[in-house]
Order: sequence, then structure tokens, then C-alpha cells
Amino acid sequence: AKATANTLQIEEDEGFDALVDLFDASMEKNNSDECIGCSQDLICDGDDDCVSDGSLNLVFAPLSRNCKRVAKDIETSVDDDPQKLAAIERMCPNWKENVQLAQAQTDPDDLNNALQNVQKAKTDLENMKAKILQAFFDRHQTLKLYEKSLQSSINRLSENENEDDGI
Repeated sequence: AKATANTLQIEEDEGFDALVDLFDASMEKNNSDECIGCSQDLICDGDDDCVSDGSLNLVFAPLSRNCKRVAKDIETSVDDDPQKLAAIERMCPNWKENVQLAQAQTDPDDLNNALQNVQKAKTDLENMKAKILQAFFDRHQTLKLYEKSLQSSINRLSENENEDDGI
């Protein structure tokens, strides 16, 4: 039993907790990377050029009618889905500002670079999800094994007591 307890402790310390720490660290990194234009990340100079984390050179210019319409359509698609809205607001409370900033951009190279960064972050997140699900499955299977082993031992002891009572 002591060996089993030690094994469970080692697995918990090295496995699941490490995975949670990895996820938290990645989310903190991605939160700052993907949340372009969040006011706390902006650095503006006198020429009205603003940069966030270097992934997109933000230029504040009035939105054209078409850009306003596209931004509004995107915002409405989020606002109409309460689950999506809650998730996005947890990750980046200034998301509407970010949508508008993206629509205000005029440099295709900056936009493509920012898009590549977002797509890479999405791929990284999918890979992390697969690892987390695999770790969850592995942990669940291991716990089922330990449960079966411990239950068998309890049953064996119970049978031994019954045999001893019958003597």
C-alpha cells in the first residue's frame, strides 16, 4: 500500500500537475500574444503608430464604412453566442477594440504576419489539447487499475475474515 501511495504521489507531482502548469504557462504566453491591442500592451509614439507585442504594427485611423460593417458583423457573431462571448471576454476583455484595430490595418504584410501568429497559436493549442486529453486518459486508466487492485485486496481480506470466522 505504501508503494502504491508513493507511486500515486509521484504520478501526481510529475504528471498531471506538470501538465496543468504547462497549460497555465502557455495560456499566459498566448494571452499576451493573441490579445493584440489590449490597452495595457500598447506603446504609442507621437505619430499615432502603436505597437502591442510586435506582432502587428497598429495604426489608429478612422474606419471606413465597409470596415465598420465588417467589425460590427464580427462583434455581433460573438455577442449572439453567450458561450463564445464568455470565453473570449475571459481571454481578452478588449476583444471588440482588437477587432476594430484589425479592420483599421492597411499593411497586408503586417496583417499576414499577425494572421500567421494567430494560426500558429491555434495549432499549438490543438496540440496541447491532444496532450492534455492523452494525459487525462492515461491518468484515468491508471486510477482504474489502482482501484481494481485495491478493491481486490479488500475483497481478499474480507474473504479471509469469512474463512477465519468459519473455523
